[in-house]
Amino acid sequence: MQKCFIKKVVLAIDCAGICGTDVHFWQEGRVGSNVVTEPAVLGHEASGVVWEVGFKVKHLRVGDRVVIGPGKFCRNCKVCRLGRYNLCPFMRYPPFPCVNGLLQRYIQQDADMCYKLPDHLTMEEGVLCAPLAVGVAAVRKEPKSDRIRKCLLSVVVQSV
Repeated sequence: MQKCFIKKVVLAIDCAGICGTDVHFWQEGRVGSNVVTEPAVLGHEASGVVWEVGFKVKHLRVGDRVVIGPGKFCRNCKVCRLGRYNLCPFMRYPPFPCVNGLLQRYIQQDADMCYKLPDHLTMEEGVLCAPLAVGVAAVRKEPKSDRIRKCLLSVVVQSV
């Protein structure tokens, strides 16, 4: 593995999740117009332990348990500069052609996309943070939608 960059961390992956995108890439070799043209590692959500820290990283230490925000965004467009990186038109999530997924022993990740996992949560529960956040955002956007609330409840119940 290459040496850790200035604002990145190396993580030892503990748990990784498989999402619908992973299944489509695995079964069909594509998701929409995104076609897998070379071998790719799957895995979309993950939690892990900080293994190495770049010298400008101040909020994480070796041994910290973290949840990973896996998106790779440009950091230069208007929405990224406004702090709304989740809306970046150039966002890429693993597994995506040319971006390996998180089913690996070690990965290098932007430190600002790693969030400390509270002691009372397991690594397995940490993996569920990303799908839960998507569900919560959907409910906040459409708070009166019974369909969205039922879907979120279904996801939470199935995950437990």
